[in-house]
Amino acid sequence: LYHDPDDLPTTNVDFIIVGGGNVGLVIANRLTENPKFKVLAIEAGPSSDGTLSPFFGRGIRSGLIPWDWNSTSILQPGVNGRPPRYVRAYVLGGCTSHSVLTMVWFSSEVQGMTVDRWANVSGDPSWSWDQMLPT
Repeated sequence: LYHDPDDLPTTNVDFIIVGGGNVGLVIANRLTENPKFKVLAIEAGPSSDGTLSPFFGRGIRSGLIPWDWNSTSILQPGVNGRPPRYVRAYVLGGCTSHSVLTMVWFSSEVQGMTVDRWANVSGDPSWSWDQMLPT
């Protein structure tokens, strides 16, 4: 991870991936599977190391986190004519880094019914509530 372009070991690369979100980094990773390719991925924001917390998602949605592009949507009649925020992060990992970073587990009576639908629809019992719970 380099913060200054002058620190790069080379500027001779085959591909430059603009955007260090999950898609950009997956593409960069796939390209590097060919050892002949030199790939550079660049990101506008900082590394997520040491900058994120479990409350990062809530903070960015409220405008308290500096790594948000501060985009808004057009006025929406369904929310009293307000322009909802369109939260997009510039941080290594992109919007995946600010997706609240939490998982809420409900009781098996509520969540289990929802998850079991995935198993029923897919025909794959390994997607059932009981199979997905940690052991």
